[in-house]
Parts: sequence; C-alpha cells; structure tokens
Amino acid sequence: MVVHKIAMQYDDTMTGVEHFLSELHRLEQQKGSFTEKNLRWVYEQCAALLKSTFGSVVVDELFSYWKDTYGVREPPQWLMLGYLTAFLCREYEESTMPLSVQDFEEIRLTLDSAADEIDIGVLTELYNFFVEKGYF
Repeated sequence: MVVHKIAMQYDDTMTGVEHFLSELHRLEQQKGSFTEKNLRWVYEQCAALLKSTFGSVVVDELFSYWKDTYGVREPPQWLMLGYLTAFLCREYEESTMPLSVQDFEEIRLTLDSAADEIDIGVLTELYNFFVEKGYF
C-alpha cells in the first residue's frame, strides 16, 4: 500500500486506516486545506479509528501533537496524522510511512499516560515494537 503516492477511491476492500490515508492524501493536494472544518472532520475520523481501543485521551494528545508539529507547516502534512494513526491501529508500514524518533517518543509518552485504559495485549504489541527498534 503506497497511499501517500497514489490516492485511492474508497471501496469495500480498504481498511478504515487506508481510507483515512486516502482522504488525508486528498487534503494534502488541496491548497488552503488547513481550515477549522477540515480539522474537525480529520479529528472525528481519527477518533473513530482510535477511540474504542485507546480512549479520548490518546486521541486528543495524538491530534494535538500532530497539529503542533505537522499541521502548522505550510503546506500541512496531513498524512503524518495518518501514519501515527496507522501505527496505533497496527497497520503501520515502516517502508512507506516515515515516522521519526520524535514521533515514536510522543506515541510512547501518550500511551504511557493512558496505559491503565488500554488493553494489555494491544499495549504489549506496541511496546514490543519500541523495544525492537530501541526506543525504550
């Protein structure tokens, strides 16, 4: 899946994350896309993918991090929010979704802050990635 290079139309074979990435790619192609309306819509889509597993604290912290780090750039880097979301949804593809050490550190800190509310199996799977990559 190379969503950041080729925008896909939504179909039944796409996961929610793939559809989200496709829509974020579309936003990256539009000038002036950093609007309150788009921010609200993107937040809602991100929350729909993450909230049931991670709760609202993780969604809010992740979105704030993206907005402060990547959203303020010109043009905004919408796809970075998709990559962060894909990681948490365990649909992350390291070869096509470039996340920095700073991104992983922020994810880890966010997970730490909400660890009591996250399923231990999900938390273990994500923390194992951090250990394998030397982020702990």
